[in-house]
Amino acid sequence: MDEKNSINSVNIQDKNFESLYQDNINLYNLRLTSREKIIFKLVIEGFLNKEIALKLKLSVKTVEKYVNRLLKKTGTKSRYELICLVSESFQFNN
Repeated sequence: MDEKNSINSVNIQDKNFESLYQDNINLYNLRLTSREKIIFKLVIEGFLNKEIALKLKLSVKTVEKYVNRLLKKTGTKSRYELICLVSESFQFNN
């Protein structure tokens, strides 16, 4: 499965996530790659690294690297903080 098909399989076009990402200047300024956006979305939906790896046909190690990049780019230290960041951003935009 190529990247385009894997993007479609996880429905990255989810309007809530896309509007949150595009409308929030802090998240938008992160300049996430398309793959990072997909993994970001799955992390905030509560998927574990192993589940994300299976869903996207990646190794768990690769997913871990992406998650670590997301934490670094957002300045968060854990998945919990990442989810809180998104939750706070969503509240301010609605």
